[in-house]
Amino acid sequence: MEAAGIVAEYNPFHNGHRYLQQQAKNLASCTAAVLSGYFVQRGGPALFSPFLRAKAALQDGLDLAVALPVSASLAPAELFARAGVLSLARLGVSRLVFGCESGDGPSFHQAAQTVAAAESSSLFSRLLKEGMGYPKARSKAVRMLYGKEAEAFLATPNNQLGVCYAAAVRDYAPNITLCPVPRQGTGHHSLAPEGEYASATLLRQEITEGCFPAGYLPPAARALFAKAPRCPEWGLEQAVLAALRSMSPQALGAIAQVGEGLEHRILRAAKEAVTLKQLLSLCACGRYTNARLRRIFYCALLGISRQEQTGRPEYLRLLGMTHRGRELLSAMPKHGIPVTASPARFSNLAQVQRDALAADLWGLGCSPRLPGGEWFRHPLVQKNGGDSQE
Repeated sequence: MEAAGIVAEYNPFHNGHRYLQQQAKNLASCTAAVLSGYFVQRGGPALFSPFLRAKAALQDGLDLAVALPVSASLAPAELFARAGVLSLARLGVSRLVFGCESGDGPSFHQAAQTVAAAESSSLFSRLLKEGMGYPKARSKAVRMLYGKEAEAFLATPNNQLGVCYAAAVRDYAPNITLCPVPRQGTGHHSLAPEGEYASATLLRQEITEGCFPAGYLPPAARALFAKAPRCPEWGLEQAVLAALRSMSPQALGAIAQVGEGLEHRILRAAKEAVTLKQLLSLCACGRYTNARLRRIFYCALLGISRQEQTGRPEYLRLLGMTHRGRELLSAMPKHGIPVTASPARFSNLAQVQRDALAADLWGLGCSPRLPGGEWFRHPLVQKNGGDSQE
């Protein structure tokens, strides 16, 4: 059975995601998605639970959904992509389908080589030593060494992540074929819809304010989301501030993505800030992106250390499947990363413990608030025929 895979967040699942799934279905007899769990790569809580987002995707043609461990979903793009590719390889996927602003498979492989060469250059090292942030230093090194066209290819969010996928495929899963799909409609963070497409940024804002735009969400997904508990971006800000105010510099210094004395800057800001927006503003500087700072805040809340954030899943939590998804699982090699709907069987793993904590804390940020234990208790979402069952 040939399978096409997607690494996604579906935060929330919208018409653009449905289009991408349709393109994946045109390439293979089975489709699988690796989803972020309760926290997402941009740094923050997911709006809806991973089980609900998986259910929405299954209702629109997906066959199998698994969750990334939270240490991977809150990781920088390179580690996020590595974890996604390793997960898809474990599931037996042969094609990686992803949205992009431009380019084809060979273009992304070439760009990955260009980036690797630029990051190995003395110019890149010098830019970092001069205090330039990692993304800006990489972009400038690519431009100076390989020209403006090479830099422009890396300038858009989907292309940046696509290059990370290409590097991960090269290093860890060379049998997977890259299948980029041109992004439809509006830009990645645009607050203006275009046709039947609206960005996830705009939709999160609208849904948080109580509006569920009918034109931009698939009907089945809209019906699911309208009734579901949701965690707004600011839902856990008190918990984050409390965690940071209670940490020592040594403890925060051991947290993933913290370095170069950044822990002192964050702790000073946490003493003054009373909201996450204010905290981010007080911590902001040219060397660190806002996304990196947000990821640090939530890694601190969850206690994710630098040693834990490897981009290598210890297990994969099954979220949902169809009968074709079940066939894909049956064909999967017996040995490898455990893929399970019963994470309690692997409760000795640090990633399982961290994911259970992430689920419990996410529930406290929800409206309405939720009891703990969902990571272990929630049943597998199964779609048989036209109905999804739990």
